[in-house]
Amino acid sequence: MGKWTAAQGLPNTVTRYTFSAQTPAIGYASALVTKSTQAIYKTTDFGTTWQKISSIQTTIGDIISSDPTNPLDVALLSSDVPMPGVYSIQQSYDGGTTWTTQSVTMVSDATVSQTGWDGSTFVVGFDLAVQLPETTAVVAFPSGQDGVHLDVNGKLDGMAINHLTLIVETHTNLQIWGTINTSTIGLATSDMGSHWTTVFNSSATTALIPIAATDTGAVIVYATNDRSHISVSTNGIQTVTAQTNTSGLPQKVLGVWLSPDGKISAIAGGDGTYLLQNRQWVKVTNKQIALLTANAAGQPRLWSTDNQGNVIYQDA
Repeated sequence: MGKWTAAQGLPNTVTRYTFSAQTPAIGYASALVTKSTQAIYKTTDFGTTWQKISSIQTTIGDIISSDPTNPLDVALLSSDVPMPGVYSIQQSYDGGTTWTTQSVTMVSDATVSQTGWDGSTFVVGFDLAVQLPETTAVVAFPSGQDGVHLDVNGKLDGMAINHLTLIVETHTNLQIWGTINTSTIGLATSDMGSHWTTVFNSSATTALIPIAATDTGAVIVYATNDRSHISVSTNGIQTVTAQTNTSGLPQKVLGVWLSPDGKISAIAGGDGTYLLQNRQWVKVTNKQIALLTANAAGQPRLWSTDNQGNVIYQDA
């Protein structure tokens, strides 16, 4: 492994950063300037250097996401909905230079639990306040339009999902995965929530929780309830294959990163980050990484933050 290096051009107030799945040299970062102002930074060299490209008058933007199909589309939003009423996100369609406000009405205070894309439509999942019987909202933000609820009063297909675990676009539909008590549920829609089909519904003894997917949904990774084992599917839930190459795997899998071709590239455990080396999982750092991307040579690049708040990276 190489040494940890500070990304050039970024302040130590960065709240979140992301990279384009289609063009991994391009990335975006949001940094807190004041409580009502965010600065947007951009990289075109795989994150080695960054430049400030715009400022936005908005509350803290601690979630930023790039459209997997278009590196010029970027969404910026706050993870917190502090009260019922109008909630707004910011979207850019020109690579972060200019931004458009898109809003939706929320029935409760809430927390963003998952985000995803359905083509060029940004999709946000919310965990609503626990005092409501309806516990989950899913909102689609089509390009240049205000948000549209895919839920009906906090329920998807008539079900109150306790917590969302994954939002992913497949070749045929948009899939929403979550948990209901101790069971796992997977729902799919191809018409933005007008109709739903159930793709998976488990009991507590057979529950598989989806924790990662490629941007096209071609590969989905599932973990067992206790996070001790992982499985992979390349055709939805129809065929799930347990991973037998678990030598060196951490006792508890907290996160998984996939390469564009669907191979598991890195695993986060409670004690650090693991990479697959010579067919064995090896802990390469004690740090919990925030992202796994690629450098100009196509090698894995791990992203984290140092004790001073600086964004740092390390090449494998």
